[in-house]
Amino acid sequence: MMYNFNIGFHMVGIALMLMLVSMSDWRKTVQTVSNKAYFILFVESFASIVFDIASIVTTNFDRLLPKWITPLSCRLYLCSLIVVTASLLRYVTIQSHPDGLKLKFAYPAMDILSLLFLLGIFFTPIYAYYDASSVYILGLSTDICTVGAILYVLASITETIFFWNQISGRKRDAILFTACGTLIVAVIQGIYHGLELSSLYLAMSMVYMFFSLENPHDYIDKNTGALNRMALEVFMKESFRDNKKFSLIVIRFYELRYLRNLFGSEKFDLLQKNINSYLGHFENSSVFHSGEDEAMVIFERRDSFETARKEIGERFKVPWEIEGISFEIKESMLIIPEINLPDSYGEAMKMFDYFKDKLLRGPVGNTIYVGITEMMEKQKNDRINELLKEALREDRIASSYHLIYEKESGKPIAVETLLRVMDGTNQDSYMDNHDIFQLKGNDGLMNEIAEKQFENVCRMIKDVHPEKKGIRRVTVNLSAFQCMQRDMPSSLIYIMERYGIPPSYFCFEIASEALQAGGVTTRQNIARLTSAGCPVVLDRFGEDNMDIRIFVDLPISGVKID
Repeated sequence: MMYNFNIGFHMVGIALMLMLVSMSDWRKTVQTVSNKAYFILFVESFASIVFDIASIVTTNFDRLLPKWITPLSCRLYLCSLIVVTASLLRYVTIQSHPDGLKLKFAYPAMDILSLLFLLGIFFTPIYAYYDASSVYILGLSTDICTVGAILYVLASITETIFFWNQISGRKRDAILFTACGTLIVAVIQGIYHGLELSSLYLAMSMVYMFFSLENPHDYIDKNTGALNRMALEVFMKESFRDNKKFSLIVIRFYELRYLRNLFGSEKFDLLQKNINSYLGHFENSSVFHSGEDEAMVIFERRDSFETARKEIGERFKVPWEIEGISFEIKESMLIIPEINLPDSYGEAMKMFDYFKDKLLRGPVGNTIYVGITEMMEKQKNDRINELLKEALREDRIASSYHLIYEKESGKPIAVETLLRVMDGTNQDSYMDNHDIFQLKGNDGLMNEIAEKQFENVCRMIKDVHPEKKGIRRVTVNLSAFQCMQRDMPSSLIYIMERYGIPPSYFCFEIASEALQAGGVTTRQNIARLTSAGCPVVLDRFGEDNMDIRIFVDLPISGVKID
């Protein structure tokens, strides 16, 4: 293999890279593993151009310099190409594995392979000469460099394609542009050594590649000066990968549109900068701004967090001022003293978004404190959610039937049905109903389970015909959650009609707490079931000290006293 290049193109490349440094505010760049990998790749590429220029100079002046200097500068240039391509592969690997690389030996193996290529370049023959227009490097060292560089470039292309959805679009395009272009240039120049494509392509691709990978300005909100949502995503990914512990405060602002209209855009942006400046003055704090209605302060030290959360709470009780105008800012706060990340980055973000959504749904001025207990409860909630979805897919929603006997004759006259979800690992056991009915945040899933259970009951009645055995009524328990759904009566009546079972054959038992939790909706649902011909009974009366006047006007058939 032969390498040839012209110093003019390399001077353009080094000038463009220096221009990139001047355009970027490195001090504001989010300090993460990903960004450090990008910065290392930038520095190594910059060094590669420097070594390239050095080899051009030493080759031109080889008669004036000691004989060992020109081969050394050329070897350093070839080594820099190996290091740059290996660093590119490492960067691609970091981007394509947001949850961290499971194969812990991958990076050491990559480093050992690079070291072998570098030793091969240093201990094999190399030659260089100048023909009055270009510098040429050839010898076995160039062959080893070509094999190693192409190997890393091909691996980068393959990994980018294989993990296509894990890498953001612009980074993906930049990686492919550089890697594929380098490969094409290597093939063309291997066929025709006279072309100076490598120099031209290197100079041309530097700005596109590095400006697209992780330009620090992409992490900064232009209006507020705070780190934006992209920076937050990178920070969370890298914190999960490194198993970092951090504390955070999410502040939700209200009525900011009114202030924007009052002050105008420029003064409003100044207000937000002042707020972010205050939030960011605490030691070891970083302010992230994902929208004008929200700010997030992250602390990497617990003592800084404990100091800040007290001061921030007090500060927002005091009016703010801008250009002589005082006004109050209404806010709610989500306080998480320590993030204990789950098994994957995706699960961590789900948990984080869950509590943020809870903050958004809460009242103004609300403060939600999320400790280890709340996180464990959320994780338990998610596990139950997944088990119920699996039970639905595998048709493991069932009922247990309790016979009700007539006192005088001793014969069964009714059946009471209770929801049961069979355990996937043991068909003889069932999930705890208390866990199921305490499940929050997935209304659609609970509706689907309730309808599936009622459909199973109707199918049993149609197949078994319990009325032939003296069973005059089937009692079905409705949870407080079901009673709060507006379309609950319509769904139940539709299933009855589909199986041809008269509404009067059922008696629905409604838990007394449903009247308090469901309010008007529960009362309307009771009235609709009754008007359709379904008897309704109030269950578990007496457990919650409910006043009898609350249900005295309801169209119910009876009350079960516990």
